[in-house]
Amino acid sequence: MTVERSVKVKNRSLTTRELNVLADDYSCKEREWDIPGLRLLINDRLSALLPHVDSELPMLRAGMSYNLLAPGKRLRPLLTLLTAQNFGYHVTSALDVACSIEMIHAASLILDDLPAMDNAVVRRGQQTTHRKFGEDIAILSGVGLLNLAFSVLAANKTLSADIRIELIRLLTGAVGFEGLIGGQVMDLHLRSASTDDHQLSRVNAQKTAVLFTAAAEAGAVLAGVKDSQLSLVRKFASELGAGFQIADDFLDDIAYSGQTGKDTGKDMDKPTIVSKIGKSDASKMMHHHLDAAREHLYKLGGNTQSLTALIDYGFSRFRS
Repeated sequence: MTVERSVKVKNRSLTTRELNVLADDYSCKEREWDIPGLRLLINDRLSALLPHVDSELPMLRAGMSYNLLAPGKRLRPLLTLLTAQNFGYHVTSALDVACSIEMIHAASLILDDLPAMDNAVVRRGQQTTHRKFGEDIAILSGVGLLNLAFSVLAANKTLSADIRIELIRLLTGAVGFEGLIGGQVMDLHLRSASTDDHQLSRVNAQKTAVLFTAAAEAGAVLAGVKDSQLSLVRKFASELGAGFQIADDFLDDIAYSGQTGKDTGKDMDKPTIVSKIGKSDASKMMHHHLDAAREHLYKLGGNTQSLTALIDYGFSRFRS
């Protein structure tokens, strides 16, 4: 007997089979998705986009899927989908772009966790990829997910060539020297007791906020948003990412051990916003960033309720 998951959409249930049909049929009528429904849609499409490999490569596929399909909030792909939807673009048409961003995020987690990097033990509530499969498969899985992300973008024939090129440019920038890779280098080699506030802000921006910004901007690009509105989208996502990094610093406290799905205390010997200014002021700063994000949404106009709900969803631990 087959048991199918379901999600409430407009007071009725959609089965997993229906979700897969929606994900594959970009011409379907748009529906009003809630966050739980979108997470299911993202998870199903991520699984479908993973390569089906021959019997000689099962470990590589397993390594790629292990972190990618592990339980997560899916904040970055949700940001893409809800931004696109905010400007009237169909969620299902933006789904593969959102999934490519989640692949990039998952790849960055696998690589960040390696012994040569953060040497993490737990990620997303399970052993890190290198502890499960070995460093060789972990490295190749991370690179494989990065490659797959850009392959998915390039192969999306529902988008014009110009849009595909723009998205690839946007996301390679978010990954590269001024993005995740540069941020990780700074985190490993430049973050010390002598790190000043400007350097710390740059580390946080490149390690965290840059992919939030790229995710929201990707949704806006799909919807044809330009100029002042695109600038507001970037500012909104940048503030959201800055707030998220402070929240992540709070959750690194060993008091949260076993509650976050990942290692705690990893940054005890590194300066963070929390360690530099204290918990009380850091909490105020985090909420300042979130209030600024909401203000940019307000300036965008239109129905931004779903994006506002995403802020509440992402920071549910820190409501005050």
